[in-house]
Amino acid sequence: MISNFRVNSMRKIIFLFFILVGFHVSAQADTNDLCQQLYGRWETYYIQLPFGIDPPNKNEIWIFNENGTLTINGKMSGYKLDEDCSKLYIGSGTKPFSMVFFKDTLYLNKKIMVHEEHILRFKKTKKDD
Repeated sequence: MISNFRVNSMRKIIFLFFILVGFHVSAQADTNDLCQQLYGRWETYYIQLPFGIDPPNKNEIWIFNENGTLTINGKMSGYKLDEDCSKLYIGSGTKPFSMVFFKDTLYLNKKIMVHEEHILRFKKTKKDD
């Protein structure tokens, strides 16, 4: 009776182990897909700078490359992503932008102070545009 109990327990533990491994692999694939969405050319359609500053150029082209380089209107910079691709660090900045994707739209938001934030909204574009 005891050995039958141990065998059933081991089967359940092994089954649970494989389920957890499957979820982990699936989560990594989703994160990689999310990171892959960032690569390419994006055009701003909304910019809100902190402290009521009016942006000089409301139409910017941002190009994210897979090697960690970012080009904003022809000026190069670097960027890093968090492990789950929800935070974007540009240059040597310590405060990250939070990132949200919705279809072909990218939302970037950086909290500066309690009531001040830097908001950018982008549409994915093709190189021919």
